Amino acid sequence: MGAPGSGQAYVFTATSFNGACYVLQMDGSGDLWTSWDATTGFPNDAMQSVMVGPDVTLVLFWNDFNARDNGAPFHLGPGENSANLGSWNRQASAARLQWFPFGVCGGTPGTLALFTDVDFNQSTLKDCNELTPRVYGNPVDMGFRNDTTSSLINNSDRTFFFYRGSSCFPGSSVCLGTAKFTINPFSSASSMGNFNDDISYLALQ
Repeated sequence: MGAPGSGQAYVFTATSFNGACYVLQMDGSGDLWTSWDATTGFPNDAMQSVMVGPDVTLVLFWNDFNARDNGAPFHLGPGENSANLGSWNRQASAARLQWFPFGVCGGTPGTLALFTDVDFNQSTLKDCNELTPRVYGNPVDMGFRNDTTSSLINNSDRTFFFYRGSSCFPGSSVCLGTAKFTINPFSSASSMGNFNDDISYLALQ
């Protein structure tokens, strides 16, 4: 088969781009990313080689998004291929395909950027994703691993509230009196303090 198109990645169950091929495609929902795990058709613990299209970045995760996993993800940038994932062979359990219109995570107007490390670290050993302003009820919905966020950049005109439990949301009886972390419009937090690596749900006003 040919190279993946814009907004696509091919993942293969054998090395050297052999075996069964699965096409990961941006879903056109309006988000700048699309994520998968085993519940949404991702070939869990099966892939051994990858091709990435020219306009997107593919991030692979060892565990699914609901797992607290601060290990480094596996990154492949636009147009990059890997004929052999090495220690990641038959290990990836989730993936996220994403587009950064401004070339760097945290730079896109109207988005909220989540970083796994303090000080907005987005080296290849860390992870970052840009979310559009809406309610996200769980880590799978965010395409971001549970209990891993440690810094934020809010480039939108909305206020976001972060909660530790996925069952918490503004106004619910479960969350009355529950502590929350707030990020105001057009602001950033280089650290979330005692909320670091401990949030599962975000809402907005």
